[in-house]
Amino acid sequence: KLCSKLRNLRQEQLDRLKIRRSLVNGNVQLQCLLERMNEYFKVEGTKSRKYPMNTDLRLPVNENKMKVLMGNNSKLYNNSGLPETYYRYFEVALGYFITDGLKSDYWKNYDFQTYSQLVGGEEDPSALSSGSKLQGNKYGNRLLFMAIAVNTTLSADNLGYERGLPIYNQWEDFVKDQMKEMPPSCRQGFQATVGERNAWHWIKVQQILVKNAVQGVALGLALALLILTVATMNWIVSLLATLTIGLITCCVVGVIPMAGWKLGVLESLNLTLVVGLSVDYVVHIAQHYVREHQSKRLARVQSTLGHVGISVLSGACSTLGASVFMFGAKILFFFQFGIFIFSTVAFSLLFALVFFEAVLGLVGPQGSVGSLAPWVGQFVDYLRGKTRTDVNCKGCGGKGFVKKDIGVETN
Repeated sequence: KLCSKLRNLRQEQLDRLKIRRSLVNGNVQLQCLLERMNEYFKVEGTKSRKYPMNTDLRLPVNENKMKVLMGNNSKLYNNSGLPETYYRYFEVALGYFITDGLKSDYWKNYDFQTYSQLVGGEEDPSALSSGSKLQGNKYGNRLLFMAIAVNTTLSADNLGYERGLPIYNQWEDFVKDQMKEMPPSCRQGFQATVGERNAWHWIKVQQILVKNAVQGVALGLALALLILTVATMNWIVSLLATLTIGLITCCVVGVIPMAGWKLGVLESLNLTLVVGLSVDYVVHIAQHYVREHQSKRLARVQSTLGHVGISVLSGACSTLGASVFMFGAKILFFFQFGIFIFSTVAFSLLFALVFFEAVLGLVGPQGSVGSLAPWVGQFVDYLRGKTRTDVNCKGCGGKGFVKKDIGVETN
C-alpha cells in the first residue's frame, strides 16, 4: 500500500517531497521490492512443469504457499529438516526471489542488482539444520530491514541546509503519518538517505557548523570589543573599531558562496579565525588615534595615517604575499586556508585604511570625548577612599592624597 500511495501522490505532495518523475512515462521513480516480488511469484506459480495447476504464490506469503514452493524445489529445500517452530517463510520467499531460485549467475540478473541493496539480514541458526542452500544466506534467514527507494530531484553536492532542512522535515512528517497506518510490528520504519553522500546527515552537520560558526564569530566580536575598550580606553573608538571588524567578517563570509563553496567543516574552522585576523590592523589605527595629542579628529586621522599607515600597509603586503603561495596547494584545506587568509587580510587592509579612517574623520571622538580614563580614575579613588574634595599629596610621589576636612595626608 505504501508503494501505491507514493505512486499516486498529488503533484503538490510530489513537489514538497521533491520526488522525481520519469521523463519517459511520467511515473514516479521508485523501487518497490514487494511489488516486483509479487509480479515474480505471479509468474512463478504458472510454471506447470514445476507446480500443480492453479498454484498461487503471490503475496501475502504464508506457510502453505511456501511449503508448496519448497516441496517442489527439493534440490534447494529440505522440508523434513525444518523444526515445527520454524516461521520465517517470508524470508524463504525473499531469498528465492532475490536469487531467482539460486541460479548459478543470479548476481547478474536485474532483480538482484536492483533490490538486493534494499534488504538486509543475517543467518538464523535455527534454520541452518535443514541443510537448505537458500536458507543459509542472509536473504533466506532472518530479515533485518527492507527499504523502498525513491528517486528525488535533489543533488547532494549542491544541497545546503537552508533548502534541505525543510525537505527533510517534510519527509519526516510524511513517513510518521504513514507509520501510524501500519501494523504494530511495522511501525518502526524511518526515512534516510543512503550512499556515499548521506544528504540528510550532511544537512544536520551543516546546521551545527553554521550555528557554531555564528557563535564563534559573535564570541570573537564580543571579545574584540572588550579588548579594544581596554586597549584604547575609549568606548566610541572601540565601538567603531568593532563595527569595522564585523564588516570585514561579513565580507569574508561572502567569499564562501562566491567561490562556489558550501559551509563545511573546513569553512567553519576557517571562519573562527577571521575575527582574530581582522583585529590586527584596526587596533593599530585605533590605538594611535586615541593616543594622538591633537584634539581635532581630522588632524588625528592625518597623524595616524602618517605614522601607522605605512607600517600597516607593509605588514599586510608581507602576509598577502605569503598567502599567495598557498593557492597552488593540492590539499583542499591549505588551498582554502590560503584563500581565507588572503581575503581576510585584503579586506582588513581596505577597511582599516579607508573605511575606519573615514569614519574616524567624520564622527571620531575629539579631545577626551568617550575616554574611560576619568571613570577609571574615579573608581580607583573610590577604592582608595578618596573623595572629590580631597587633593593629591604633592610630597608623596603621587601615591597619596590629603583630606581637606581634617588636613591629614593619606597614602
